[in-house]
Amino acid sequence: MRYAALLPALATAAALSACGSSTPAVSNGSGGHLSGTLTIADWEFLESGNGPRLDAAVSAYEKAHPKVKVQTIGIPSDSYGTTIDTELAAHKGPDVLVIGGGTSLYDLAPANLLSPITLTSAETRTLIPQNSQGMYNGTRYGVVWEFNENDLLYNKQLFQQAGITAPPTSFGSFLSDCMTIKRKTGDYGFVARNMLNEEALWYSDYTLDWLAAFGGAWTNAKGQFTIDAPASLAALTDFKKVYDSGCMATGQTATVFRPEFEAGKIGMLIDNIDAGYTYTAANKVLTNTTMGGAPIPFPAHHSGSAAIMLGINRYAPNQALAENFVQWLMSPAGQQSLVPGIEPNQAGTTTAAMPQSFVASHAWIKPFLAEGQSAPQVLNLDGKPQDSTPFSDLIMPYIEKALQNQATPSQALRAAQAAAIQKFGN
Repeated sequence: MRYAALLPALATAAALSACGSSTPAVSNGSGGHLSGTLTIADWEFLESGNGPRLDAAVSAYEKAHPKVKVQTIGIPSDSYGTTIDTELAAHKGPDVLVIGGGTSLYDLAPANLLSPITLTSAETRTLIPQNSQGMYNGTRYGVVWEFNENDLLYNKQLFQQAGITAPPTSFGSFLSDCMTIKRKTGDYGFVARNMLNEEALWYSDYTLDWLAAFGGAWTNAKGQFTIDAPASLAALTDFKKVYDSGCMATGQTATVFRPEFEAGKIGMLIDNIDAGYTYTAANKVLTNTTMGGAPIPFPAHHSGSAAIMLGINRYAPNQALAENFVQWLMSPAGQQSLVPGIEPNQAGTTTAAMPQSFVASHAWIKPFLAEGQSAPQVLNLDGKPQDSTPFSDLIMPYIEKALQNQATPSQALRAAQAAAIQKFGN
């Protein structure tokens, strides 16, 4: 699932040589049109379902620019971050790169490895709020390639067996439904990551699904830590209630519980739209009819958003092509070309709409689309974006201490607040 690659991955250099080849771009002298070979790197090009669709989407640029050849470079997700970081540090690599998969705009931009992106005023007006994640020190270095947020997915058949007639709309009804499903069907009512052996992805899930859904954030707009604020305490207190209830599958990794949900053995989980699409693809148990979608039933009724960005290599051989491609991609024509490649995820401007036929045949996605652009950015720390990755390493052991009764939620968060200030300042 493509969003699993957003966070730091295992380091190998298996694809280093893949990024080095490109043909210098030159003007053909006719109307200033560009020609040459443009290279674009992304782990998604290797995905069996998404890859061919995405490849076709970006190749649409060739139709508008007949003298240009687009070369897509697929790099395995578990080595993408290391590959891109190594290539760019050596002043090599692709012309255009997807930023994610273990590499961060807040590492690359300060190191002067990305080129500033200039958009037309018309394109700028259509940008969705998640594009703020492409800014560093007042300069744009990235635009949204695709973005996602999470919502509640549930098994309608298990709900029916448990006598539940509608998805929960509050934490109280969520916990009650979770316990009812376990009691009446024997299957777990809810699953979520909950262990440090999935620390980076657990940080993402917990921050998006619990902290943001309770109206919290790790820092405020001034960059001051708010780890022990009331919303954060409420999120951890209620997560622990579910964890301790017996209705949640604990001690399981996503590689175990996601297939269980897909097989119809789990009542509810909170996941992204891309995961939901995967669960129902060619599935005879969990289908677009038997799986439902609903807003997260916590106080804020939304998750945080996770955006995959697109950037330009400052040392790209084909700067002119790279800049032109990004501008084209953010235009209405480019966005409409991109949509079929990233479905069911959403694009980075208001000019790109998911086809109604797709929405009609995947009714469970409606809550995702309704929430869409309003989902706040909380994964990167406000005022301290460069500290986001080391912060995730700091905070999750404190969350685990609360779950394991080594500290109360309040004690764990106060200690985490003090540790974060000591390490990163406030």
